[in-house]
Amino acid sequence: MRRIAIPAMMFSVAFLAACSGTGATSADTGPAPSGHATAAVTTSPAPHALSPLEGTWRSGRLTEPEFIRWYKAAGGTTLRPDGSTASSITSAGKAYFGARHYTVITLRFQSGQVAQFGSGDGRPASLGYLATYQITGDVVRFSDSASACVDTYRFRVHGGHLRLHLVRASGCGDGSLDPPGRTLFASFPLRKVA
Repeated sequence: MRRIAIPAMMFSVAFLAACSGTGATSADTGPAPSGHATAAVTTSPAPHALSPLEGTWRSGRLTEPEFIRWYKAAGGTTLRPDGSTASSITSAGKAYFGARHYTVITLRFQSGQVAQFGSGDGRPASLGYLATYQITGDVVRFSDSASACVDTYRFRVHGGHLRLHLVRASGCGDGSLDPPGRTLFASFPLRKVA
């Protein structure tokens, strides 16, 4: 069985760390060097001109019912972050959500790298995903060197808000972006905060 575009372990660790307050990495100060993330950081592309995506974008408070609705709409499955099978899609969605009351998703685009952070119930944000990105017009491609996934989104920036819409996912075994990735990146608007 293949891993999801946002490796399930990284995704669940981000939310579990955010909920527990341990291993937290601030979305405002950047990811702390460690393990897999360090390798991705050291292989960043050469500097490029600022794009309309440069900066930090944050969701509002996402509740569990909202997240589960988006997870189901994204084609959610019963596969949990740890690879086990849940009794229902709702149960698996709850496992990916990970917080008790709400979560906040942050995307940071900086010098050709995109980092996704999750923060549960107001705790410090933890790194959940790290990749390089490339923009052509209104299309952005996320390339995750660890999984060889290349996910393509059309983006729109309007009034300080960002919306991503999945165009295509490839290089991940069956060629489709998994439900947690679609849920995190293409379900809700993000507001520019820095």
